[in-house]
Amino acid sequence: CGCGKSSVGRGLAEILRFEFIDGDDLHPEDNVNKMAKGEPLTDVDRVPWLERIRDVASTQIHNNDMAVVSSSSNELLGDNMYCLSLTPKREGVVIACSALKRFYRDIIRSNGNGDSNRLRFVFLNGEKELIQKRMAARRGHFMKEEMIDSQFEALEIPSTDECQTDTTIMSIDAPLQSIIDTIQTQIIHSSNEG
Repeated sequence: CGCGKSSVGRGLAEILRFEFIDGDDLHPEDNVNKMAKGEPLTDVDRVPWLERIRDVASTQIHNNDMAVVSSSSNELLGDNMYCLSLTPKREGVVIACSALKRFYRDIIRSNGNGDSNRLRFVFLNGEKELIQKRMAARRGHFMKEEMIDSQFEALEIPSTDECQTDTTIMSIDAPLQSIIDTIQTQIIHSSNEG
C-alpha cells in the first residue's frame, strides 16, 4: 500500500514485455469488503488470496517459465509483490501484491512443481512517512490510509536466506524510472546466473 508496487510493476512489465496483473484484483470479495471498512486482513483472510496468486504464478511458469518478484514497501511496511517470467523469449508476468510475511512468500513459492527457482521477489522498501504521504494522495482504492499501522505491524523484512536466493530489496526513495531500471538489471542478472 502506497509503496508504488503497481506503478513499478506496470513499468517493469512494459520494459520486459510481460503481462501485468494487479494482485488486488485477485482478492476474494470478502477481503475487499473488509478492507473497504478499514478492517485489516488476518492471515486466515489472506491465505486464499495468496493461493490464488501462487496458482496464477504457477500457470505462468508452466506456460512461459515465470519468476515472481515481490515488492513490499517498508521501512517496515510490506505490501507488494511482482511476478515475472524469465524465458529466453522473455515471456512472463509481473504480479503486484502484498507479501508482508515470510509465510506469505512461502505460500507463493510452494507451487509443488519444483518451479520456485523461477520466482523472484522485489521488496520495495520505504519510510512509513513517505508511505503515509502517498496513501493520503491516493483516491478510489479500497485499502484505507488508517490501515498502514497494521501493515507495518505484520511486516517481516525478507531474511538473509531469501535475499541470497530469490529476493531483492529496493528503496522506493528514488525516481520511478530509476527503480524500474535497477530492478530490470538485477532480475536479468539473476536469471543469467541461474
